[in-house]
Amino acid sequence: MYPSYLPSNDDIIHANHKTTGIWETDLKMMNFHIRVYDVGGTRSERRKWINRFELITSVIFCAALDDYYKVLSEDNYANRMEDSIALFKSLHISRWFAGKPTILLLNKFDAFKEILQRIPLKDPEYHGGSDVHKAVGFILERYRKSVESIQKPIYPHLLQATDWRNVRQVFRTVRDEILMMALEDHVVNLRLVD
Repeated sequence: MYPSYLPSNDDIIHANHKTTGIWETDLKMMNFHIRVYDVGGTRSERRKWINRFELITSVIFCAALDDYYKVLSEDNYANRMEDSIALFKSLHISRWFAGKPTILLLNKFDAFKEILQRIPLKDPEYHGGSDVHKAVGFILERYRKSVESIQKPIYPHLLQATDWRNVRQVFRTVRDEILMMALEDHVVNLRLVD
């Protein structure tokens, strides 16, 4: 790399780094302090972080739409989307995340649109063919159904992480949702004190 090289927004958006362990980032949005924990999602990484989140206010769960046809790197027989849905469900029933609202980011929408045209979504309950909107709706419904018995709000968003405009819009919306959740939690806590 050249010493004078300065990455563009697109360069940064297209950079990819596999998360291992727990990465903590502090963000300031408007006048609010938000601490984000990025955790490794592989099965071996989960043991490291599952019990470290007693004081969180919400969960942001990122799921790759194009995982519907892929297998886990650590288990060539396990479907990545099925594993993601199982993890999503386990987080919802975990005592560490009980009652915490979840923001579900359905990521890689751009890759999903292309791949769906070549590799069909195979599920006995899916009848939408290569219609991307029906396929996304079906996948979203799979996540929702996995936790339908648990009374906890889910806020879904389509994310195309390689499009910085989309990322900016989704993160603004997520920020607003987090702030609303924090305010609602504060109002509930005030009522409990009265």
